[in-house]
Amino acid sequence: MASSNIKPIRQAEHVVEDLSEHMSDQIASLGRQIASISSSLEDMRHSLNSHDLREEVGHRARAAARYVGGQANTAGQVMRDNPLQTAAALAAVALLAALVFRRD
Repeated sequence: MASSNIKPIRQAEHVVEDLSEHMSDQIASLGRQIASISSSLEDMRHSLNSHDLREEVGHRARAAARYVGGQANTAGQVMRDNPLQTAAALAAVALLAALVFRRD
């Protein structure tokens, strides 16, 4: 009986791993883009006066906010499009947490 429970657990672990890898890739991509924006802002800081810099920073911040919002919407849409996988991933995380924190 215990072996019949192992297959769903392994499947859930694979779903969680896949989602985790996808999210990690997105986070790494966002990190690279933020680093690029920071580098650009540093370059611009040396060449612009304070008024121009404020305007440019405001423009870039709005663009970055739109991009991050779009990524959040994309992640939410993936969850809405794949409710079973999302539920399986959440169940797997809950199961793993229960196993880790279970006291005998």
